[in-house]
Amino acid sequence: MPLPAGSRLGPYEVLGQIGAGGMGEVYRARDTRLGREVALKVLPAEVAADPERLDRFEREARSASSLNHPNIVTIYEIGRSDSRSYIAMELVEGTTLGELIAAGPIPTRKALDIASRIADGLSRAHAAGIVHRDLKPDNVMVSRDGLVKILDFGLAKLVTLPGEDASLAPTMGHPRTGSGVVLGTIGYMSPEQASGRPLDFRSDQFALGTVLYEMATGRRAFRKETAAETLAAIIREEPEPIGSVNARVPAPLVWIVERCLAKDPEGRYASTSDLARDLAAVWERLVSAPAEPSRDRAASLPAQRTRLVGRDRELAAAGQLLLRSDVRVLTLTGPGGIGKTRLGLQVAEGARDRFPGGIHFLALALVGDPGLIGSAIAKALGVKEVRSSSPLESLTEHLQQSSRAPMLLLLDGFEHLIGAAPLVADLVLAGPHLKVLV
Repeated sequence: MPLPAGSRLGPYEVLGQIGAGGMGEVYRARDTRLGREVALKVLPAEVAADPERLDRFEREARSASSLNHPNIVTIYEIGRSDSRSYIAMELVEGTTLGELIAAGPIPTRKALDIASRIADGLSRAHAAGIVHRDLKPDNVMVSRDGLVKILDFGLAKLVTLPGEDASLAPTMGHPRTGSGVVLGTIGYMSPEQASGRPLDFRSDQFALGTVLYEMATGRRAFRKETAAETLAAIIREEPEPIGSVNARVPAPLVWIVERCLAKDPEGRYASTSDLARDLAAVWERLVSAPAEPSRDRAASLPAQRTRLVGRDRELAAAGQLLLRSDVRVLTLTGPGGIGKTRLGLQVAEGARDRFPGGIHFLALALVGDPGLIGSAIAKALGVKEVRSSSPLESLTEHLQQSSRAPMLLLLDGFEHLIGAAPLVADLVLAGPHLKVLV
């Protein structure tokens, strides 16, 4: 039975269950010593007596806690209470990559951003001689502000680093997890993993290739009717070409995926840091490339061909509200086609002199994913995104370092992106001289 709210495990008070899987149950909990919320992973009592599972559970904590990287979940401590073993870790608010993919293919720029951050985290683990062995969409969390975290090192294995004496290298492998034993998640294994052969860091590259394929196409690279058929396909078959599933995926990304999915590990990347650099380079090329003229590209107010007629009362009321010192966000609502865009443009035009920091218009009709709004706003404000930072972090830094001149951001067509409202609120808090007209 799941632990009820109010239960205590050591210094942690359980607030509610988040999820459950083969390696344990995960709860939201409060650290009563520090007053912060954490994710508490607990090995179920009925399997706590299994030495192999207990060893693997503790191995996850030892593996992940030895890594310090923004794209790997932070482990706070491992402990036991009332015969239950637990790991207290960073609580990542957001959704799993699997949940994002369930809605369909992820836009290329966002997919590249996520994949390059995963590769960055894996590169750090591989440099420490740690292979994840269970990378899949459900083991990647994407936070509301775009941060990416790799979870669940429960199947992690230490391998000998190049130039290191194998006799001196520590091992986390259990005798029953050696050659000939298949561990991992079917559908995301490498051919060598599916065959029960020895593996190294390049196995994680293959897994990342399957994840990238799924992000780009909305479907798994290897999925058959039975587990045995899926394993056979991973070992012997090639997935359907990405271009035939989604013709919009750029060729450089296709080449990266194909290289990751090479059956022979020698055909993959010599180092995962090289893979991370290739993904980041394609992402930066897409971000910096001049966009085709479109509604969401305007950096100033679009010209109006006719004069606004018959909206004097609404125009005056909205204009007065926008210029009030206690109003930071003004929202215009109404049925589709009633003229919200035109009214907003006219209000902004009438207040142009009051915003010497600039008025930036952003049409959101072409932005289909709330997760992309940060990048869209950055583009509208002329903020260059940095690979090591999320769009929110880049925008926050820009707003904090910009001049004290008042600035207006006009977001048009926000109704289908309500999920991004907290990000807009964060921007308003970060930029004391920013106002937003929605």
